[in-house]
Amino acid sequence: MVQFLLKAIHSFYPVGINSLMGKYEGFSVFRRILDRKINEIAEGHTSSWTMLKDEIKCIFPHQSIIEQSYNQFPSYQLYIRIFERDEKGIRFERRLCLNISLLCQYYTLFFETIVSIKSHNDSEHSVATSRIFSFFDLEESKKNDIDEIKLLIEKNYKDYQFVHHKILFSYFIEGCGTYSNWQEYETGQKNPIYLFLFDSHLMLENTIITE
Repeated sequence: MVQFLLKAIHSFYPVGINSLMGKYEGFSVFRRILDRKINEIAEGHTSSWTMLKDEIKCIFPHQSIIEQSYNQFPSYQLYIRIFERDEKGIRFERRLCLNISLLCQYYTLFFETIVSIKSHNDSEHSVATSRIFSFFDLEESKKNDIDEIKLLIEKNYKDYQFVHHKILFSYFIEGCGTYSNWQEYETGQKNPIYLFLFDSHLMLENTIITE
């Protein structure tokens, strides 16, 4: 699986020659895929994604679903808010994250737990935030929900396979940045596979990756 992910990265990014980022042939393909996605969304086309999204809403009729299809990256993303609460100035939020890449035939699912400490002077803003990405959940019902979502994904995206998020965040690429940060790239800098194939805008500061 990892070798297929790496092959996809090399087809879109000039790994080893960061200065070629804007001129690399793979960049043109990257842009065409992204532009096609944005245009289809703007024009309201029915697609595998819109059908999948509607089916997921049926599984979680009482949950808040945050779609991020307009994200400027060739992938489809949404978040399902499982719960959120505030306790004594600390905010807890847990959500199920789905990302389907358009640069390779893989999708991933994982839970994101966000812990934010609120400012004493401004309850609307946080002074510290930590995140945990995991696939494990104590509730049996959530495991069943994940299995059902995976079945729906593989029905709408028949050639796609599930990839565990730990793989996407454990293997790093050195030699070029992503199309979001290549101008700030420094020699020796490493970025995880996830940023190249699923979402280059994801911020990973204060993030713990677990099973």
